[in-house]
Amino acid sequence: YNGDVEERHVDGRVDYFYAETQTKHTTLPDGRNLLEFADGQKEFRFPDGSLEIRLPDGSRRRIERDGWSEIVLANGT
Repeated sequence: YNGDVEERHVDGRVDYFYAETQTKHTTLPDGRNLLEFADGQKEFRFPDGSLEIRLPDGSRRRIERDGWSEIVLANGT
């Protein structure tokens, strides 16, 4: 009714597309989650609680469960 679409695959992967925000959420059988946003940003969420964010410009940020964080800019610094 709201345009959202869920797809379940034989390998255990589940894709859910949120129509209003144009966001795709993929749940993988090993517990990882991938969110892909309309602006090109991707978030990888891991079962241990860590997170990696990748921006369209090529920069990325990794956040560990203990709060440690690393940012790598598109130019590699």
